[in-house]
Amino acid sequence: VNGTVNNKLVVQANSYGMAFADVDVKIDRKTQDIVEKKAEIVTTYHEGMEPDKKIKKKMEKYQAKIAPLVNEIVGKSIAPLDRKLNTAGESTLGNLVADAQRATMQSQIALMNPGGIRNDLDAGDITWGEIYG
Repeated sequence: VNGTVNNKLVVQANSYGMAFADVDVKIDRKTQDIVEKKAEIVTTYHEGMEPDKKIKKKMEKYQAKIAPLVNEIVGKSIAPLDRKLNTAGESTLGNLVADAQRATMQSQIALMNPGGIRNDLDAGDITWGEIYG
């Protein structure tokens, strides 16, 4: 969404970090009135872009440093756990997360926002890196 309604900018930069809103507003210093305004939705798609070499090298250094933690096996599943919602709005992975929250907090109920679950988990060993993927 990027437009004007009743002389007001209306901007929505999408979700999941796919874009951001670049908004420019010029204000008259004397009257404090907005004299010019514009907004642009800027996508963050990275296909075809070359990573900055210095930053890439630094990231590789840190990724190597945390590799033992990221690759640590913390669980195992005999079946894939996914985010696919059933007709009730539940998923196998969402149910697992909510059950873990409930067990940890010793509560009777726990809820998990499906938008907070970013990756499916394959059957087999589960690592810290996959959980926080």
